[in-house]
Amino acid sequence: MCRARTPTGAAGDRERPLIETRFGQELTRSGIGVELGVSQMHVSRLVSRTLTRLRTGLLTDQ
Repeated sequence: MCRARTPTGAAGDRERPLIETRFGQELTRSGIGVELGVSQMHVSRLVSRTLTRLRTGLLTDQ
């Protein structure tokens, strides 16, 4: 049976603020990088990895 859940419910403590900042506050990857002290490329990798994990979690039965 599939259970509905919020997409950010599957994100961890580190990923949740990243996704909320990127899409909720619409801050650019460069801006997030400055806030976190990492490169724009690293932010891109983190966002991509997190979105893949969330997509996978939403498509699997639990």
